[in-house]
Amino acid sequence: QHFKESQELKGLLASSLIGQRNFKEESARADKVTQIGGVISTFDNALRQIDKVQNHPGRYNGLDLAGAAASHIPNTDAYDYKAALQGLKDTQFMANISAIKGSGIGRILLPEVSKIQNSMGVLDTHQSKAQFDQNLNNLKAMILAAKQRALKSAGQYGINKQDLGE
Repeated sequence: QHFKESQELKGLLASSLIGQRNFKEESARADKVTQIGGVISTFDNALRQIDKVQNHPGRYNGLDLAGAAASHIPNTDAYDYKAALQGLKDTQFMANISAIKGSGIGRILLPEVSKIQNSMGVLDTHQSKAQFDQNLNNLKAMILAAKQRALKSAGQYGINKQDLGE
């Protein structure tokens, strides 16, 4: 009788330990999904803002003298374009990028994130149209590369695109 109770107790204890280990593993995985999902969301938001800037009706107005002047007049395409461009350079986006650098996934993405941060400074409406276009396209390519690397790194944790809503 005593042996049987001891065996049952060992079985319950083993089951409990396995349950705790599975809980810890699933909890750690959920944390990674949240962390990587946040990174992907930050990159997706930046890509949407780049598209908004690239396709804005007042886009080139902000790159010539007449556009530069009109960018100070509310309710003009140039003014709205200037706001869209500022949204791309927005401190919230840069804060999110900085947060990525400090995260576990950020160590993997450090080269890309540093390049993205450095390239934000070259988005200047005083540049030629061709140079500005090239800088926007370079920024977009860097963000896409960082997003792909984040998605690839997710696989190391058993996380797939569906887990991240991709």
